[in-house]
Amino acid sequence: MTKPNLTTPKSKKILWIIFLFLVIVIPYLLGQFFTGRQRQNALTIPIIRPTITATKEPPAPLDTTNPFNPEQKLVFNWGAVTADLPPTIIDYTNNLPFVNANTITTMANKLGFTTLEKSPYSDDKFSLWNNDHATLFGSVEQNQILFNSNVPLPGHLGSISKDEAVVLARSVISGLFGENILTTLDPNPEVKHLLLIADTEDDPAETTPDKANLINVNFQQTIDKLPLLSQSKKGETISIAMDTSKKLHLFYIYGGYQSLKSKGNLQVPSVSKLIEIAPTKAMRISYSKDIPSESIFTDAKVINIKVESIGLGYFQRSDQTIFPVFIVKGIMSARNADPFPATYIVPLN
Repeated sequence: MTKPNLTTPKSKKILWIIFLFLVIVIPYLLGQFFTGRQRQNALTIPIIRPTITATKEPPAPLDTTNPFNPEQKLVFNWGAVTADLPPTIIDYTNNLPFVNANTITTMANKLGFTTLEKSPYSDDKFSLWNNDHATLFGSVEQNQILFNSNVPLPGHLGSISKDEAVVLARSVISGLFGENILTTLDPNPEVKHLLLIADTEDDPAETTPDKANLINVNFQQTIDKLPLLSQSKKGETISIAMDTSKKLHLFYIYGGYQSLKSKGNLQVPSVSKLIEIAPTKAMRISYSKDIPSESIFTDAKVINIKVESIGLGYFQRSDQTIFPVFIVKGIMSARNADPFPATYIVPLN
């Protein structure tokens, strides 16, 4: 995970004073809270421009327009890239979303929060727990659950290998939600050893196991062995970070599913059809290296993408709807911005 986010915790007292005073703008407040607590640019929900479309039955089509710059032009350089695509893909309904009221309550209980620590303003749209040690926010509407430890991060206390980090992270997940959820996760998650310097505004830097004070593991759910992408930093479903004493420091869930129901098969368009529709139908779901560069790429009149790979997968919108998509990865570039890896999706229908 190169871009999850870690920030310095604000005091509980200040948090609750602000929270109670600004309850009518709670979504904005919480956004500020979770993006500014510890300067967690690398482990936080990035400020990409998610396309949230209110849906009824049947679900609305996936709107891939950049809402902040609808006139932006995408120029794809396909080069000699090819793809071996199947003729069909199964279209699914999210029968039981991973993020739901029961999941949020279960996580709060198992992480040690009490009823008295739950905000009185919690409702069926969001829940907030807070104590001296940690904070938990869950929202079915926003399709995410965010746990952050308020305990100061210790220094390097011992090395944890990538394999050990995966075992520890999987143990945390199964302890909270059972073994079944593990069968839906990519068996090869992304693992990063990070060094976070306390009381600074610097992003955590990737380092070696013998110097790290934080280990981050990102899991992506799969459907029929194809990736399920979400609106998280890199499309991951679960992001876990632990300190080198093996204590949980962060646990984020973005979307996901517990069970799916098939709606039948969809024809997979040809690569030539993808090349034709991508300039007007593609949507970037990845983020650039920092907020200033993200702003440049979002506002740019023209984005050039040197395509490196084409594949199939699924994308989950914030309303829980899952769409079969092309996944196009490459290097994006724009005026006044350094080239950066990017992932675009193109709906199949």
